[in-house]
Amino acid sequence: MKQGGGKRKGGQYERDVCRVLSLWWTQDKKKPHDAIFWLTSQSGGRATTRAKQKLKTPNSHGDVGYLDIKGKPFIDKVLLELKRGYTKDISILDFLDKGKGEPLLLKWWNKSEKERELAGRKYILIIFRRDSHKSCIFMKGSLFGKMHDTFGTFDNNVLHVRYKNLKLVVVEFEKLLDWCHPDFFMR
Repeated sequence: MKQGGGKRKGGQYERDVCRVLSLWWTQDKKKPHDAIFWLTSQSGGRATTRAKQKLKTPNSHGDVGYLDIKGKPFIDKVLLELKRGYTKDISILDFLDKGKGEPLLLKWWNKSEKERELAGRKYILIIFRRDSHKSCIFMKGSLFGKMHDTFGTFDNNVLHVRYKNLKLVVVEFEKLLDWCHPDFFMR
């Protein structure tokens, strides 16, 4: 994984996201727990390698799996990818005027889509943070629409990306967690 500042910075970010997701997932418990989710082996590489041999590796696709069985319903539905750095490589304008090749966000999406299919999961969430910026979350517009139908208006900035037949949304990660209750993924 390419990261601004080396692997340590990205690794710490990934661990922090797992803790934040764990606390979000267990927010209604008497004592929320910060170790429900954790990083998968080789950022999902083990599952991908085994899939080429027609072998299944549950709870191992994407960057995040569950340590505690309480996290299984979320991971069974959502493929999570985590990205850190890329400050100069992410430009939403690349969807309009990229000369050759795909915009980086689209590359991430397409790779995640293949992984999602291998894992048999319903949704993709790509959580990323550019250096010196806030964490964002990238998802399909249809998923965001279902959240909107459930929780009402999202009173924060929303970036809609429509590229060919693909509709995607980018929002601030922590604001989405404040708005979307974990029960949404239990349905």
